[in-house]
Amino acid sequence: MMSYDEGYVAGSAKLDPTDAGSIEMVSGSGKIYEVDLHKPATLKVTSSTEAALEGEYGLKFVTDGNSENAGTLSGMKMLVKTYEDENTFAWLKERHDAYGEILAYETTVKVKDTILEDSPDFKVSIEGDAPKIYIPIPEDWDKEKIGVFYEYEHTTDAKTAEVSEDGKYVIFSPQGFVEDFNKVTSKVGIFEKIDPPVAKDWETVAYNYIETMRYVNWKEYGNVTFDQRFFEGTPKANDVAYMTYTMEREKYVENYRVSETYNLEIPYDVLVKDAAKYYKNIPNLKKTNMSVYFYYDAEKNAFIIPEGGMGDAPPVAKVKKVDELGNKTYAIRFEFKDNIMDTSYESKATLVVEDNGQGDWRYISFLKGYPEIAPIEPEKPEKPTEPTPDKSSTNNPIVNPDTGKELSQTVVDKVVEKVENAKKGSEVVAKMQGATTVPSEVLKSVKGKDVDVVLDMGTYSWTINGKDVTANNLKDINLKVTMNSNAIPQSAVEKTASGEQVIQISLAHDGAFGFQADLKLNVGAKYKGFYAKLYYYNKEGKLEYVQSDKVEADGTVIFTFKHASDYAIILSKKDDAANTSPKTGDTSPLAIYVFMMFIAGGLAVFVGRRRFCK
Repeated sequence: MMSYDEGYVAGSAKLDPTDAGSIEMVSGSGKIYEVDLHKPATLKVTSSTEAALEGEYGLKFVTDGNSENAGTLSGMKMLVKTYEDENTFAWLKERHDAYGEILAYETTVKVKDTILEDSPDFKVSIEGDAPKIYIPIPEDWDKEKIGVFYEYEHTTDAKTAEVSEDGKYVIFSPQGFVEDFNKVTSKVGIFEKIDPPVAKDWETVAYNYIETMRYVNWKEYGNVTFDQRFFEGTPKANDVAYMTYTMEREKYVENYRVSETYNLEIPYDVLVKDAAKYYKNIPNLKKTNMSVYFYYDAEKNAFIIPEGGMGDAPPVAKVKKVDELGNKTYAIRFEFKDNIMDTSYESKATLVVEDNGQGDWRYISFLKGYPEIAPIEPEKPEKPTEPTPDKSSTNNPIVNPDTGKELSQTVVDKVVEKVENAKKGSEVVAKMQGATTVPSEVLKSVKGKDVDVVLDMGTYSWTINGKDVTANNLKDINLKVTMNSNAIPQSAVEKTASGEQVIQISLAHDGAFGFQADLKLNVGAKYKGFYAKLYYYNKEGKLEYVQSDKVEADGTVIFTFKHASDYAIILSKKDDAANTSPKTGDTSPLAIYVFMMFIAGGLAVFVGRRRFCK
């Protein structure tokens, strides 16, 4: 009989040499050993803060280390056997990236006494926290890429594993281990999450995409048709948000469930970062709105997703051809049937995907039919632009006479055609290919329509909604933006900036646009969470506050413009610039514009589409 300090119990017991005899703890004691020796030996007993049973394959059944639990376990045995189930393994590979080895076990903890074991009224209870199973980790596994799963009755679940401090075990509490755990058989296991091989099962890739998008159809307000899911360049916010949620659901459920509501509240920055893994181009995800099922909450700066699901007949996808476009990019040509909105709906589509280097795909475009797609050349890395030293003065302003590079007429015609065929609330992306001048034809084609034209100029982009095009005499307009222009005198900048970081920008055009446009540019990811405050350099030689925007995780900000000039962006951790907004009687171009609009339209209320004037 042995004694231990409070909180400690007998751990492992061994004879040295091991072949000197046998040793076994007396059932129900937790501290008395029976030793049968046939030659001299040393008994080595360790102490532990845990009471444990050891089973086959290195598994352990562990409880809190107290004398009651130690006594209970001494009268019990742990039975372990391996199992393989094709359905379980297929589910783990499809839903949980289990592309490495999978180790699955069937575990049962029973009393040694067969009479007690067969007694219907006999129960075994454990003091303290719920019992746990320790599953050994193979030495060659990556400890940061291990998942754990269980099957109990009709419940199956998987999650990221908790690894012991010594890195040797996965620690897991299977469902069903309650007071009478001695009568529970639980299937548990671990798997390795490694990068899957390059997908050759193209039908699965196509199937998964339309499977996700048809749920968006169902959840969007008004139950839209599948035709509205097609895109080239930049998809809709709902599509990107829901696809990302689908791919990352396990992580989101584990980390962002709110117990009071059972809703998921995924931080904006988290989902945006994940979205970049699955889409080549990301829209403004703050526009996500699938009624009550999935929406962006500005106050919480998070995506709200009520827990729940729906069942329906599966879609059908049949791949006809896969074209290799180069640069690890493929065009999957397939036919599909949608059974969720319209059981008679059939279509042909082309899904263009790119290997994202993480074992999955980034979606570049989703096109109706089988259009011709040019081979994709490897992207050439651009040399970073170094900031220009500030050497400007009031006597030496920088003048930008650039009239801007123009788009080819072929591209212009294509953009106009897409705008004319675009549906309400949709988006048309124009790759400017180095051009900065927006043709009047494009502006005229979108005027009055609730359609966004996105002018992708590489390092920055402009978004113009047709409803915000007001001028009657529309002309070609150069929307070139020069970063670090230093056109504003340093003295004026220093007076307002008060030592904070400043980025100057100059717009090539001079004066009113004739429309409202949102400029998206990058001020640097290092300013994540800062407030980017935009100031206009007025005719009085002063910086005049216009608006502010919070810097996103990728370093981007969005400002709204109606006229062009020279501006300063002051980066601050505080959003305190609103107090310096134009006062009554202000003669800035912005103030004059707003005043004239009130005169022209009588008594009216103007609400900007996006954070106008903060």
